[in-house]
Amino acid sequence: VTQHPPDLVLVDISLDQESGFDLLPLLAERNIKAIVYSMHSDAASIEKAFKSGASGYVTKRDTIDALLEAVQEVFAGKRHISRHAAQSLADKLLGDTTQSNPEDLLSQREQEIVGFIRKGYTTAEIAQKLHISPRTVESYYSRITEKFGLDGMKSLRRHLLQGRSATSD
Repeated sequence: VTQHPPDLVLVDISLDQESGFDLLPLLAERNIKAIVYSMHSDAASIEKAFKSGASGYVTKRDTIDALLEAVQEVFAGKRHISRHAAQSLADKLLGDTTQSNPEDLLSQREQEIVGFIRKGYTTAEIAQKLHISPRTVESYYSRITEKFGLDGMKSLRRHLLQGRSATSD
C-alpha cells in the first residue's frame, strides 16, 4: 500500500489476525478509498466502519451488483451504503429491535449447540453430548450460520467466541 497505493481497497472486518477496523484509518491517512465488504450487517459495525474511514459499506448478503455500484459511487466521490446495511441503520434509527439479536430466532436445540460452541466443544463432542450424529450437528451449524447471517462455521465460531470474551470482561 505504501509503495504502490491503490485507488480503492475492499476491506473485510473479520481478518485472521486483526480487525479490518484497524486498517481503515491507515488507508484514510493515505487518501485511499475503502469499501467494507463484510458479513457483519449490524448497525454498530456499519457506524464504526464509516467513523474509521470507510467510504462505503456492502454486506455479503447483498448482490454482486451492489458491490459494483458501491465501487462506482465511491470512485465518483460519494459514500455508499448497500440495501442490507441501510436497513440495519434504519432499524436502529427507528428503534426496531426485533432483528437486533439473531439468537432470538434460534430453536431450543440450536441454542444448546451455540452454548456448546461457546464452551469450545468440537463437532464430535457436541454430537456425543446430544446423542446425535456429527452430520446432524453440521446441519444445525448451517441453520445457525444462516440465521446469524454468517458465511460458515469458522465465522460462526469466531462470532460466538468474540461475544464470549466481550461478555466475560
